[in-house]
Amino acid sequence: RLLQHTSDHLMGSICSHTGERSGDSATKLLDATHDYCSDNENLDSLWEVLARGREQIGLDQLRDAVEAAFQLFVRKRNPKRRVQAEKRSARYVDEIMREVVPLVDKDGNYKVSRDEFDHYGKYLKVQWKLLQTDLHR
Repeated sequence: RLLQHTSDHLMGSICSHTGERSGDSATKLLDATHDYCSDNENLDSLWEVLARGREQIGLDQLRDAVEAAFQLFVRKRNPKRRVQAEKRSARYVDEIMREVVPLVDKDGNYKVSRDEFDHYGKYLKVQWKLLQTDLHR
C-alpha cells in the first residue's frame, strides 16, 4: 500500500501541514528511514530516533514513522519535487496505518515495543524493494 499511495499522491497537489514533530526531528526521522531502507543503518537506529530512550512508542510515533516513509517514497518517485508534511497525505497515511497497526501492535495495547517494531521494519523493507523494482522498469 505504501508504494501504491505514493504513486496516487503524486497525481495530487502539494499542500502545507504543521506536523507533530519539529522540523529538525522530522528531518532526523526521514533521514533514519532512508538510512534503514538503503541498508546504511539497522532498524535500531530508526527505533532510537522514534523512541528516544523509551521502551515503547505510541501509535502517534508509529504514525510519524509511516508519514516519514510516505514522504521518502514520494521523493524517491519524483526527486525534483520537494515535499513537506502535507494535509493531502493524511488520507494516505491513515490508510497505511490501518494496514500497519495490526501488523505491528500484536498485543493490541496501542503501544509498540522494540520487538513489535521489527514487524514494521519488515513491512518497510518489502515496500522499499517494491518501489525500487517499480522505479527500475
